[in-house]
Amino acid sequence: MVIRPREKDRIIHSIARFLSGLKPKASNRYYFELFKYCSEIKKIKVPNDNTCFFCGKKFSKKSTLVLHISKKHEKEIYDLCLGKYET
Repeated sequence: MVIRPREKDRIIHSIARFLSGLKPKASNRYYFELFKYCSEIKKIKVPNDNTCFFCGKKFSKKSTLVLHISKKHEKEIYDLCLGKYET
């Protein structure tokens, strides 16, 4: 799978918003839903208590959770898109 650099940041941020329980920013769909290789992500059960899906760390704000996921777990998000990450 080849992701253009411009799309990569948008996809990662979109998935981070989904995993933190936030709604899409601009439309009714998340940006990652435009790509068929990321379709398995919607099947993930997302924790609803500001907890990181990957490491279990708790946060007081959803915005800090989004930043944490997009910065610290970029590799895991990429593996989720490829279907290599075991949930």
